[in-house]
Amino acid sequence: MSVLENLSKLCKKLRTIQIRGDNFDAIQQSMISLIHNQNRLENLIIFGNGVAIGSNYDTTISNILSTVQDVAHSLKKLEIADVFMRDKEALKALIQCKNISTLHFENSFISPENFQSNPLNWKDSRL
Repeated sequence: MSVLENLSKLCKKLRTIQIRGDNFDAIQQSMISLIHNQNRLENLIIFGNGVAIGSNYDTTISNILSTVQDVAHSLKKLEIADVFMRDKEALKALIQCKNISTLHFENSFISPENFQSNPLNWKDSRL
């Protein structure tokens, strides 16, 4: 059992989760479980390695980011660095996050389709 799997079963009141991953495919289910099981998560920080590794990378990133809707009630800060978001639905879960005060992307690729459909109403949003 991985460290993330153990944490997801034992820790339910984490305020900050910071994950640095080289292969998100390998930790996807554990990471989703860890995020999903939180009652008070305020800060989620995800660092990639700047390279899209794995045959299901795009789906994996979308699946991980979709879990954000499970903690939307408490999430205040989302930081993503060195991650590719080529799936046009990758950021859709942010719609549920009404309490976010900090949304930070660094050295990440975000598909232009995320902005074309404008699910978050970027122009009028405080994000």
